Amino acid sequence: MLLAMAPALAQPVAFDAVSIKPASQTEGLIEPIRLSTPGRVTMRNYVLKKLLMDAYQLSRYQVEGPPWIEREPYDIIATKPPGTSAVQERLMLQKMIAERFHLVQHIEQRQVPAYVLLPGKDTSKLHPVKEEAGGCRTVGTMAEYAGMLTTRLNQPVVDQTGIAGRYYFFLLYSERPALRVDGPDAPPPPPPPPAAVGCPAWPGKWPQFESSVFDAVKEQMGLRLERRGTQSVNVMVLDRVEKPTPN
Repeated sequence: MLLAMAPALAQPVAFDAVSIKPASQTEGLIEPIRLSTPGRVTMRNYVLKKLLMDAYQLSRYQVEGPPWIEREPYDIIATKPPGTSAVQERLMLQKMIAERFHLVQHIEQRQVPAYVLLPGKDTSKLHPVKEEAGGCRTVGTMAEYAGMLTTRLNQPVVDQTGIAGRYYFFLLYSERPALRVDGPDAPPPPPPPPAAVGCPAWPGKWPQFESSVFDAVKEQMGLRLERRGTQSVNVMVLDRVEKPTPN
């Protein structure tokens, strides 16, 4: 859902100062990191596509632009007035992107493939959260699990499990399961991750990274992920965008 530009706010909707530089660390598997503290927001290894996703509350499939917007990461440090709200910070990000990346965009309605999350035959694999314990894996509702799958699949996933409550999330799979190595030359599977005190252990057999996301949802959560037609979504199309001048 696109974040609408809010009416006049008590705080100015612009950062006090912004520094944007090419990311200092790009070797290996580097995940984007965002840390928002009073008076400052720091983003490391952020590509423009991720910036747009944060600023406008979009999924990956809702942003369309040139290839470099998801290949060239930046380190960004911005200062903001104390007491800046989350909504104000997103508006500040929108303004920063427009000014520093010279963004011109429009919104189109697109039909995209959609999936539904359904209860499987063995929902006993679900581990309800009885008491929040520090150090546990991600927990949340089935709708939030569907949201996590939306991010992984880069396509909409709608929760139709009808299952209420909060649960521990398990999701480990290979994005290219056909490339796995079988037979006597196959590498041994990694050990299961240790469970923290008060947290459930890994359910069943620890996968050898050969599962597809559909297998993982079934084997690790006892749920089903099925394709169900298409869904109409807003897509941001970038008409013009430029690489920022480092400062």
